Amino acid sequence: MKRHSAREVVREWQNHGDHPPRLLPVPDLNAERRYWLRRCADGNSLRFEPASIVNPLVQGGYAMRRLAGVVITEKGLAYLREHAE
Repeated sequence: MKRHSAREVVREWQNHGDHPPRLLPVPDLNAERRYWLRRCADGNSLRFEPASIVNPLVQGGYAMRRLAGVVITEKGLAYLREHAE
């Protein structure tokens, strides 16, 4: 099965009039998730934390999975700057 790039998929949607798939909703960051996001920003990769903490951060684009664990993204840093406590 051939893998298509995102650009090719968008072109196909535009050409065939198909609707794009629904995106998963971005989860709200509660106090616990913000705590772990701050730890990520301080240079701690999230390697052994449960999926209930890591998955919403990755799904929302605030963090990304890497070989050494989960690290913060630019979006995550911007979120922390906007919501500084």
